[in-house]
Amino acid sequence: MFLTVSQKKFGRFAVLACSLLLLIVHGTSFARDAEGETPSVSLIPAFPVYKAILGNVRFWEDIYLKRRNNEVVVHDAGNPSRVYEVITLIEAGLPGARKINIYREEQAKKKYVALLKKLSRQKPTTREEKRIAALFPGKNPRSQMKHAAELVRLQGGQQRRFRRGIIRSGKYIDRIKKIFHEHNLPEDLAYLPMVESSYHNGAYSKVGATGIWQFTKTTGTRYLIIDSAVDERLDPITASRAAAEYLARSYKHLQHWPLAVTSYNYGLPGTIRAFKEFHSYSEVFRRHSTVSFQFASRNFYSEFVAAIEAGKKLERTLKRKQPVPDLNFKLKGYLCLDDLKRYFNLSEKQIKEYNPALRPAAYKGDKWITRGYTFRLPDIPGLQKKIVSFPDILYFHKQKKVRYHEVKKGQSAGQIAKRYGVSLKALKRTNRLNRKGRIYIGQQLLLPNSNTRSTSRWHLYKKQMKKLQAKHKALKKGPDGYPVLEGGKKHLPK
Repeated sequence: MFLTVSQKKFGRFAVLACSLLLLIVHGTSFARDAEGETPSVSLIPAFPVYKAILGNVRFWEDIYLKRRNNEVVVHDAGNPSRVYEVITLIEAGLPGARKINIYREEQAKKKYVALLKKLSRQKPTTREEKRIAALFPGKNPRSQMKHAAELVRLQGGQQRRFRRGIIRSGKYIDRIKKIFHEHNLPEDLAYLPMVESSYHNGAYSKVGATGIWQFTKTTGTRYLIIDSAVDERLDPITASRAAAEYLARSYKHLQHWPLAVTSYNYGLPGTIRAFKEFHSYSEVFRRHSTVSFQFASRNFYSEFVAAIEAGKKLERTLKRKQPVPDLNFKLKGYLCLDDLKRYFNLSEKQIKEYNPALRPAAYKGDKWITRGYTFRLPDIPGLQKKIVSFPDILYFHKQKKVRYHEVKKGQSAGQIAKRYGVSLKALKRTNRLNRKGRIYIGQQLLLPNSNTRSTSRWHLYKKQMKKLQAKHKALKKGPDGYPVLEGGKKHLPK
C-alpha cells in the first residue's frame, strides 16, 4: 500500500500522540524504564504496576482489605500470590491464646515444608497433594517445589490495622500531600506511612525507628532535631517534610519512582548499586539478592502501591479523623516549657496533644525545649498576636547542662541525692529507679537540676512587664490625643 506525503505526516503525528498519551497515563517513570516491559494499567500514574509485581500487589491488597487480624496466610515468599492455606487463630486476649496460636503457626509451616519436599521427590496421590502440585504449572515443577519448601512464609491479616490507619490518616494526610506538592513530588507518597506504621505516630521498631515515617535516629538526624528534649520524628508534619527531602534526594539519584520508593526501605546506596547491575526495576525485583534485600525490601514497592489502591477505596466509605488547625511558633532560642505554658495559658494536656515531639526531659524541666523547634499551639483567637509579641527575655542562649554521677562501690541513692543537694524522690523519678532506689556500680545517674530559680525566666519577664506597666501609667493623653508626661511635657511618637 502506497501512502501520500500528507498521509505519512498524519501517521507520524498519530504515533507521536499515542506515545505522549501513554507517557501521561503511566507517568515519567515509564519513560525511564530500560526493561522493555509495559506497565500494567494503573490508576496511579507515577507508580506503575509491572507484570513482575502484579501478583504481589494483589496479595498485599488482599491482606489490607480482606484478611482479618486473626487470619494467617501460608504462602510462598518468592511468589506471595501462591497461597497454600489461610488459618484462623484464637482471638488475642483469650486464656492461652498466644501459646496456642504460636503452635498452630509452627504446625502449618511444618506441614507445607514437608509436603513440598515430598512432592519434589514423588508424584501426588492424595487430593491435598494434587491441590498443592497444581500451584506449580510449567516446566520442572518438582524443582520448583523443592525450592519453594525453603520459602514457606506466614503473613498475618491486617484488615483492622489498615482500616484504623486510614481513619487516623485523615488528621494529617491532606497537609502531607500539600508538602509533597510543594516539593514537586507525587502526592500519593502520603500513603507510604500506611506501609511503615499505619499512621500510628507512637510506632517503634526493633531497630529504633519511630514515628509515622519510621525514621531511624541515624537517618533522622540528617533532617530533624533529635536530642534529649525533642524528637521531631514524632511530629507527623515536620517528619513529613524530612521524608519529602529524603525521597526527593532518592529520586534525583535514581530518576525512577519504583526504585526511589524501594530505597526508602533498602537504603539509597544499595538501591543505586542494584540498579547499576540490573538496569531496571523489574530485574532488580526478580534477581537482586543480598543479606539486606530480602522479602521486606523486595515487596516494599508492591506493598506501597497496594496501600494506595486499598487506601483510596476505604476513604470513600470510612469516616476519618478531621484535621486540627494549629499555629506554628518557631523558637529563636532555648525555652523552659513552664514559661511557654504560662505565657500562652496552655495546659500540659494541650501541649502534649499538639507537640508529640517533646520528650519527658522537657516536661520535667531537666532540659530546655531546643532552639529551632516549631512549637505548635491550638488555633485559638488571640494566640497569633501573642506569638508575634513573644518576649525575647524568656529565651535561654544555651541548652541546660546535664549533670551525671557514676555510681561508686558502697554508694546509695540517698547519699548521692544528699551530696548534690537534690531530693531522693526527684533522683528516683529522673532515673526511673524503683521504690527502694536500687542502683548498681558504674551506673550513670542523671542529676535533676537543684537550682529551681534557673529552671525559668518568668520572674525576669514579670519584672519587665511591671516596668512597662509603670511607664504607661505615667503617660496621660493631652487634648490633641498625644501622651503627655506627668510634668506636662508632650511625648510625641517617634
